Amino acid sequence: MADAIVRLAAVSVSYRAGSGGLISAIRDISLIVRSGEITGLLGESGSGKSTLGAVLAETLPPSARMTAGSVEWRCSRAAAIPQSPSAIFSPYLRCGAHLRDILRARGVAGARVKTEMQRCLAAAGLPQERRADRAWPHELSGGELQRMAVARALAMQPALLIADEAAAALDTIHASALIARIARLRSELGLSVLWITHDPRELLGFADRVLTMHGGRIGEEASASEFARGETGPITRRLIAAIPQGPVAEAGP
Repeated sequence: MADAIVRLAAVSVSYRAGSGGLISAIRDISLIVRSGEITGLLGESGSGKSTLGAVLAETLPPSARMTAGSVEWRCSRAAAIPQSPSAIFSPYLRCGAHLRDILRARGVAGARVKTEMQRCLAAAGLPQERRADRAWPHELSGGELQRMAVARALAMQPALLIADEAAAALDTIHASALIARIARLRSELGLSVLWITHDPRELLGFADRVLTMHGGRIGEEASASEFARGETGPITRRLIAAIPQGPVAEAGP
């Protein structure tokens, strides 16, 4: 079994309400993320899956606080790929400038900055001839900007990629391409991936295991083979039944 890169033990998170009270978002979550593993985190809106992702990405908003539990890292930290990449790119900076700032903050200097930037862009599916680093964020298509978000995440040199509904705003072709790209990055770089989604179709042939959240808790877990055969619990089956029939964004080679 692969080594654990992060362990969550009995983690609970609440948000401050307007009345001054607390609203529970996730409760008593215990989770191990293993090296090189793709974990699918499935759940309907409001189930707590994005809050769990924010705990791992260390991006909880000021209105939230961890009220119980612990997070133990055994490696470098995580990098996030959001649903809306425009939120992480300043319209006043060319795309390449975002990557250069991250690389320099990591201590990369001199000619290595350009070399590392091109490596990240190529790994994300934006080869040098596309000159995407010279583009302003608004000049890229939705699929290209999402790949730029992947390059930005890779520039952080993370052990764990957290993708929160990263394919939700893409059409089927671009969603399939993104999922296949992430699967290749896992194989080539040994990354761990937490793929957060409401759509079970995204996880077929992609996730090594599927965790299903409901009511702020992880209610069910299935292996890749169990998930593919439909051998899941009632919460997961209900989510699968709610999805309209149509093309499945499976990971390709």
